[in-house]
Amino acid sequence: MIKYSSMRSDEDAYDCIVLGGGISGVSFAHKLKHAGQRVLIVDENASLGGQIRTYQSKTHPDFCCGLGAHTCYNSYTHLLSMVRESGAEDIIQEIENYSYVVYTEGKIRSIFSQLNKFELLLHCRKMFFSKKKGMTVREYFEPLVGKSNYASFFSKAFRAVICQNADKYPAELFLKRRAERYKEIPRKYTFKGGMASLTETIVDKDGIDLHLNIHISSIAKNGKLFTVKTSEGKCFSAHNIALAIDPKGASELLKDIERPISELLAAIPISELESVCVIVKKESVSSIKNIAGILPSSDEFYSVVSRDTLSHPSLRAFTFHFERGKHDKEKQLSIACKVLEIEPEQVLETSSMSHLLPSLGLEHLSLDTAIARNRQNDNVYLLGNYYYGLSLEDCVHRSSTEFERYKSSLK
Repeated sequence: MIKYSSMRSDEDAYDCIVLGGGISGVSFAHKLKHAGQRVLIVDENASLGGQIRTYQSKTHPDFCCGLGAHTCYNSYTHLLSMVRESGAEDIIQEIENYSYVVYTEGKIRSIFSQLNKFELLLHCRKMFFSKKKGMTVREYFEPLVGKSNYASFFSKAFRAVICQNADKYPAELFLKRRAERYKEIPRKYTFKGGMASLTETIVDKDGIDLHLNIHISSIAKNGKLFTVKTSEGKCFSAHNIALAIDPKGASELLKDIERPISELLAAIPISELESVCVIVKKESVSSIKNIAGILPSSDEFYSVVSRDTLSHPSLRAFTFHFERGKHDKEKQLSIACKVLEIEPEQVLETSSMSHLLPSLGLEHLSLDTAIARNRQNDNVYLLGNYYYGLSLEDCVHRSSTEFERYKSSLK
């Protein structure tokens, strides 16, 4: 069982309080716990996971679908090390390998059909000599695939990967080639019970103190301790503080203790999206073969991720990622039904959630250096998906790096 802290305001100070119960906060707390530290995770949501969310079907207990992260790889060595250290290997679940398709002009077609093959062959040899450093996604990939291929397909496909315009995103943070792999682990996998079970299992097995549904209103420095105040007026303290929340939220909480860093984080643009999971019977979408997902040629939605990689005898699920505020709920469902070629009454269940993602540019590649230069308190730790990249592995990698800095203070 997950251990929930009583959070009495008069209790002894924690070694560290981690604000945010997503993969960044949980992986950092995991490192601290295994180093013998007394750590508390606080999150304003009703459940762990942050941007990772799993919807459990209300009518089929053996069926769930993801609303956030969808796939892990055996090249995620930082993440897998955490899983192993917590003794949680038994929740790793291999998934099947299917291809993505394109939705264009009202039809589902293959990716290959959308490409100018001659232009691709003419340019692709350049990939053997190209370097990502200091380049945007567009600057790096356009010479490799050709201008028309990039404009007509790849720009939209890359947008689907990070659920925002990817043209100005740093190329070195995008579609990383990771040299190391745990070859004994399936190349692609999820976790039993859905992706959200990862954070829940780590916290449970590690015995990490946790408090949910708590909104932090401010952080203050009192002598050598940090005082964290909740919106309910409770106060509790810690020797160290770690922020594993979105840059805007982190900026607001840091303004009284790390003003220069607060201003750095406030300058990071935010992309907002909504994810909608649609569950249907298999026979309702029999015209669509098993797929990994759908890439649109228009901007009606960012992408669709299918649950087909984890087969079920009677159900299928498709998670549509939309730009937040572009469509109301009715229009979102209408688009989903149009793409899947079904009627609204054929939808068995739906679930949705909102996401906040950083929109990084080349200027943010030096963020870590700027933070180190402006840091006023060595015992403030900054985590998240706006340092090394958006993937789960990038988040855990950042937590591991910050833990090394934390560990040096214990010597």
